[in-house]
Amino acid sequence: MDASKRTHRSFVFNRPKVVLRSPMQRRGRWVGRVFVQGLAAVLPGVVTIYLLWWLGSTFESILGGALIALLPEGRYWPGMGVALGVLLIFAVGVALQLLAARHLYAAFEGVLARVPIVRTIYGPVKDMMGFLYSDSKDKAAEQRAVRVEVPGLGGGLVGFVTREAAFELTNCPEDEDRVAVYLPMSYQIGGYMVLLPRSAVKPLDMGMQDVLRLTMTAGMARGSSEPDPAV
Repeated sequence: MDASKRTHRSFVFNRPKVVLRSPMQRRGRWVGRVFVQGLAAVLPGVVTIYLLWWLGSTFESILGGALIALLPEGRYWPGMGVALGVLLIFAVGVALQLLAARHLYAAFEGVLARVPIVRTIYGPVKDMMGFLYSDSKDKAAEQRAVRVEVPGLGGGLVGFVTREAAFELTNCPEDEDRVAVYLPMSYQIGGYMVLLPRSAVKPLDMGMQDVLRLTMTAGMARGSSEPDPAV
């Protein structure tokens, strides 16, 4: 008898508890969910517009101020600083197509590389821009998206080959048949540069931009070749 009572008590104690929410609580959860969905839709556009506005404001304040000082009174129109900034960027790109301009630019970079504080900022930013965009076909072919197999895990990591010949980085004989791979963390909080055998990496049939977007968002973003589920 005592055993049956204990069994009955145990069954009653372990019964799942049903939580009843009031209509106000359900309405509050619905409002919060809808607000987060709206924020996820609006925030990327807001950040993009803000960055473009900041860049335009910087051009207008610096170059526009110079134009106001140089042009006769009444000849300056708002927005001319932004237009001048765009033209200057395009002119630099055109000038770098010339060999002489490239030598001058390399000399300028050499000067920046000798400044202690500037080189710590300029160097990584330049390397990152060169990683995302390269006008060299050989360099673009070298930087490719790969899958790194993890032994014993039954899975892999997604990364980028940044150097086909790891031996050029370390000068170690054991790295002659290895490649340098960058494994980024989600949301770009960090990453690892590892030297791996060529057999441990498999190329991915995906663009660099798509893979970078997927790794930075923990796989939540869709690639350009991935269909929209809403369609």
